[in-house]
Amino acid sequence: MQVRTLIALIALCLLSTAAASAQIQGLQANYTSHQVAFNLPSTCTDMAVDRFNNVYIADRGLISDRIIRITSAGTIDYNFLTNIGAVGQLARNPADGLVYFTTYSPMLPVIYSTVSNIDQGGFVHQVGGVNVVAKGFTIDNAGKFYFGGMGLQGTGLYAGAAASTISATFLDIGHGQNSVLEALTNGDILIADGMQVRSWNSPAGPTVLYHQAPLIGNTMTQLNSLARNPFNPLGSGALVAQNTLTTFSMTGVGAAISGSLTGTSNTPFAYENYHTPRTGLRALEDGTLNDLYWLTDNGNLSPTLPPTPTPLGLTLHRIINQPAVGETGSHFVHTLGTPSGSGGALTFNVFGDPTGGDLLVLGVSIGTPPFVQTWYPSLGWFAIDPLGANYFAIADGLGAFGPADPTAAIPVGGHYTKFIPLSATVPSGIVFSSQALILAPNRAPNGLIVISNVVLGTTP
Repeated sequence: MQVRTLIALIALCLLSTAAASAQIQGLQANYTSHQVAFNLPSTCTDMAVDRFNNVYIADRGLISDRIIRITSAGTIDYNFLTNIGAVGQLARNPADGLVYFTTYSPMLPVIYSTVSNIDQGGFVHQVGGVNVVAKGFTIDNAGKFYFGGMGLQGTGLYAGAAASTISATFLDIGHGQNSVLEALTNGDILIADGMQVRSWNSPAGPTVLYHQAPLIGNTMTQLNSLARNPFNPLGSGALVAQNTLTTFSMTGVGAAISGSLTGTSNTPFAYENYHTPRTGLRALEDGTLNDLYWLTDNGNLSPTLPPTPTPLGLTLHRIINQPAVGETGSHFVHTLGTPSGSGGALTFNVFGDPTGGDLLVLGVSIGTPPFVQTWYPSLGWFAIDPLGANYFAIADGLGAFGPADPTAAIPVGGHYTKFIPLSATVPSGIVFSSQALILAPNRAPNGLIVISNVVLGTTP
């Protein structure tokens, strides 16, 4: 008996401690910004999101840092982890979806950092140590650790496996202090420092320029954060958090600069205005559901109102991609005609890269079954029916979840259509759910598959 499998992305679990919603300035119409949390300390500078949609934020102290936890239910624990010394960077491991972080002593003259992770229950586990004062830290798709900071061979970029004891391998002098790192889907390591972001992608080095902040008179620019680009229409690459302050008027613009795998164009994906003494955009981080987290001291990000400070501290916003016709990874189902037996039909539309060629998987499940949260490394959250009792394969270019269909691929132009006529054996009024997966390593934010929205429909 053939085992048929349904993969469906779980419904978005919106983190929210407030009902208010805001539109970030410069954000395209098909993206929305939701306020997640308030009252975060102004000393928060770095964050990561795990596969359970918990957000962890590093709060820098005078003597010792702490880590703040915001759960998927919106509960804020300001003292989740305290008295831990200095926190380097926090990073989500694509191989298991957990958040890892490095800590080191800011007082003792030792070249050593610990590496820990946080499980679903919020328990912290030390997984190893490394002979680097790791101020920078990131993890690639295979789960390999990269450290930036002072090691036995001086300041540079180092690498190590996820072992109980890590002896780091020196890779390159890197860029600047190597304290802001991000691993891209193709294995490149980005390093932000000063006015530049540089990329390392070769054992022989050296780094190459990825992003140059524009040199404008009477301004100061700070590059303070990097994130993978989680948005399907923009493709895989990175987002650079760039704050530019005009020294004469003491006003500035914080922008998320979008880039490909090879570089940026200085075109902001989104931006906000800010004023001294506030510092605008503090950090960017991608989520596991094609979303972006934006940490800022602007409480009001309305495009029609001036920016206002948040009296209770920093605000965390979540930017969500709304499916739209023509966007990579968008999926729509249209019901046509009259009830079944009289010419009723379903039309499935899947949108991918305009260049075409990407295989896809498309299927439906009868009814709206409860989504069982299941994690697939490097893919994301899914709801899966392993027996496939209610699953029907509409198209499967991979042959993974139904009969193989060599025609199930995104054509040139980026629009795949599947027309399914209904018969008398398919009653009208049947509720179903549907989803498409597109195998597009060069476009997927997670490096492998573009995951579409889930569509709920009813047969005509």
